[in-house]
Amino acid sequence: MSDLRTFLDDEAPHVWRPEGTVSLVQEITALQQALDARQQYPVIEIAQPQGADGTTNPIPVVCNLTASRELTARALGVQDHRDFAATYAQRTANPILRSASNEMTRRYSRSYCKGMRHRFWIFRS
Repeated sequence: MSDLRTFLDDEAPHVWRPEGTVSLVQEITALQQALDARQQYPVIEIAQPQGADGTTNPIPVVCNLTASRELTARALGVQDHRDFAATYAQRTANPILRSASNEMTRRYSRSYCKGMRHRFWIFRS
């Protein structure tokens, strides 16, 4: 995947675009829960998100990008989701900021990678 727009175009059959406005206050979460209850895990792209004050925001919202292992693997360019764990471990073993001279940057980089690994294992279980 080169960028989010390309990914959304490539995954068009797996992207759900609800019509009309969708409230940012609990409606998106309700949609995700309803889809999950039906064991459906599309990416959700909301073209007309509505703020708490009732105004429609011109910036679309994209969510549910990690709803399934298959989708997450494809987002990272891994063809078979069963190979995802090994690929993920390999990619996070050498963080980009590893050689930074700033101690705070190095500390953040290490804690970020540990956090990502932790989130992955929660996702896997």
